[in-house]
Amino acid sequence: MSAALGVTRSVAWQCGSGSNSFLFADGNAAGASDAVTGFSANDTVYLSGYGVSVETVLANAVARGGTTTITLSDNTLVTFVNVAAPSDLACRDA
Repeated sequence: MSAALGVTRSVAWQCGSGSNSFLFADGNAAGASDAVTGFSANDTVYLSGYGVSVETVLANAVARGGTTTITLSDNTLVTFVNVAAPSDLACRDA
């Protein structure tokens, strides 16, 4: 399993084989614009400290052109390349 933590600058993440975990913590990645490629059903995104439910984040996600983008309460944007619908994301509260 690999893990990545949202950082204060914009980052492009590439999922490896197997299970990958991504943790975004409020205040840690404020205003960043991250892109995740290779996200699959084996991978999970964890959200910590945003004060909003995962269900709300996914309900407000934007799916366009084969990508899905979530916007977190600290204005962090996370775009999942080749994830066509928010329902394809496995997100959990950390």
